[in-house]
Amino acid sequence: MKLLSVHVENFGRLHDFDRDFSTGINRITEKNGWGKTTFSAFLLIMFYGFDDKQTKKLRERYAPWNGGTYGGSVIFEVGGRSYIIERTFGHKKSIEDTFVLRDGETNLTLDDYDEYIGDELFKINTESFMKTVFIGTNGCITATTDDINAKIGDLSMVDADMRSYSEARKMLADYLNQNSDTRKTGKIYALKEKEAEFRNKARFARGITNEMADCDNMLEALSKEEVELERQKNELTALQTTIVKCKEAVLSYEKYKVLRSGMEAAQKAKDEPFPENMVSGIVMYSIGILLIIVGALIFLFENRILGIVSFAAAVTLLITGMVTTFKREKRRSAWSENNEKTYDNAVKEFVAFVNCTDMEEVRKYASMPEAAYALKDTDQRRSEITDRLDKVKKELQKLDTRREFLCEELLSSEAAESRANEISRQVDEGLEKLENVRRTEMLLEEAKVNFALRFLEPLKKNLTRYFRILKGDKAAVCRLDANLVLTLEENGKQRSEEAFSDGIRNALGLCMRFALIDAMYPEEAPFVIMDDPFIHFDTETREAAMKLLQQVPYQIILLQKK
Repeated sequence: MKLLSVHVENFGRLHDFDRDFSTGINRITEKNGWGKTTFSAFLLIMFYGFDDKQTKKLRERYAPWNGGTYGGSVIFEVGGRSYIIERTFGHKKSIEDTFVLRDGETNLTLDDYDEYIGDELFKINTESFMKTVFIGTNGCITATTDDINAKIGDLSMVDADMRSYSEARKMLADYLNQNSDTRKTGKIYALKEKEAEFRNKARFARGITNEMADCDNMLEALSKEEVELERQKNELTALQTTIVKCKEAVLSYEKYKVLRSGMEAAQKAKDEPFPENMVSGIVMYSIGILLIIVGALIFLFENRILGIVSFAAAVTLLITGMVTTFKREKRRSAWSENNEKTYDNAVKEFVAFVNCTDMEEVRKYASMPEAAYALKDTDQRRSEITDRLDKVKKELQKLDTRREFLCEELLSSEAAESRANEISRQVDEGLEKLENVRRTEMLLEEAKVNFALRFLEPLKKNLTRYFRILKGDKAAVCRLDANLVLTLEENGKQRSEEAFSDGIRNALGLCMRFALIDAMYPEEAPFVIMDDPFIHFDTETREAAMKLLQQVPYQIILLQKK
């Protein structure tokens, strides 16, 4: 694969820039600030576009400084045929991007490749491209990816599978983490905790059943006591009603006797004669007449004055007798009238009482023994029964509430047992899946290692060869493990590349990149873009690196500062 020419319409600070390329090393030497990094980014974007997560953040960064059409074209050759890529980009949105592929000779549009031409040509994604074919100003240190591993193996039938290795490994790791049975955040761990919670809740079922039995016994005993207390209360209520009736009957009977006695006394008083005074008017009349006779005889025969005195006394007696008689008659009439009225009132009151009173019932209740009972005695007993009855009802209410709660808890415990069994089944299924995933992860890792071993030796051989070109025959021995982790062996001991200086690490990185490219593209190698890659090299290593570039079988686009 070879770049033939490029045209930059507008890309960052570059504007209307053209460049042709030849086989071997193509140097672009410019001052700092010219746009070397911008140009290398242009080549990357022309093949991969801005859609990849590694490059989409560059869209705004490399938008044209002076406006105009954002993009350009690249002419390249692969498999003996030339192609032209024409791309334009939206300043902010990918929907404004355009891609056209033309035949380099006829200029006719082709559909041999789509807008993701970089993935198709190089058989690697953007990340892998930037760790192999694209060598930027950050140095040459690299690391392998699944795309690189797949491309190194040159196994077209398993490219997709190997390219998806990290994704599959991540999916497996995510599944193990999310469903772990030992980590608190794991689903199966949570299910086990939930199962234990339900099992613990289910264990209370027997205790709840026993408590419910005790509760039922207490409810039965209290219910019987409630019935008995209600009976006693009703009996006392009836007794108190009887006592009240008896007391009322006694009072009514006493009133009856009083009214009857009053009526009989009034009748007796009415029938008795008016009492006579000791000196009545008739006596006075008689004495007065006698004195008149005596006075007349004295007046006529003995003493006229004495006769007149006798006559005057007789007149006085006669008048007094008349007055006394009148008064007596008046008193007798009033006395008789009063006795008659008293009798009439007594009769009316007695008759009215008898008419509105059931004397048979009065005599019945008045003669009952309950008439002698005191209400205060039954009131105290009734108060005691009422207080106890209230307490019993409150206890019954509490027990009913408690029993209802226990029923709900029992149902919940029984449901917990069922739920625990269901979760246990889920846990068993989850553990089985976890075990399968762990075995899958182990087999996947084993397959990757076995796959890497197939190309490990030639890769290590090329790495060692390139490193000796840079550092001479006395260079440390390069070692690679099955995961392509690089170490250097000195004095019989291997050390990781992090233990060495930046110069050694960058030298190793450059050699590793060429070794990777050799392994990845055994038939037709791609061009290599190098954006000022030797800034961390010392003078001796930089000179050796330039000699190395002349020996590698690639077209190299080398951007350097003056």
